[in-house]
Amino acid sequence: GDRTALVWCGWGGDVDTTCWLLREGGADLAKKDKLGNSCLFAAAWLGQLQVVQAILHNVREDNAQHMSATSENNKKAATLKAAIRGELETVKWMLKEGGQHKTAGAAALMTAAKNNHVGLV
Repeated sequence: GDRTALVWCGWGGDVDTTCWLLREGGADLAKKDKLGNSCLFAAAWLGQLQVVQAILHNVREDNAQHMSATSENNKKAATLKAAIRGELETVKWMLKEGGQHKTAGAAALMTAAKNNHVGLV
């Protein structure tokens, strides 16, 4: 398939392997599968909060791929993916600790409401 080990970790919620791949394994955090899902997007979509946290806590500022993959636009997109599925804890953490701004919060709330996730609203 087209998914990297890191993207599989996002889907599966494998925190330890995610951390190892980011620190030691030389994984490309920006790499996406054919559907456009990166590890961050996959983890956010499924509410794999610990993987989302591991990604954002292990970003290497000296690595352009890491910085690109965790840009404001990508963090906002990940937050919206979580909101679409009603992943309350992931959305709350992204808005409080994940470096998201109020505009992302408003978009997440509108997205959650549109998808009938009243627990987020």
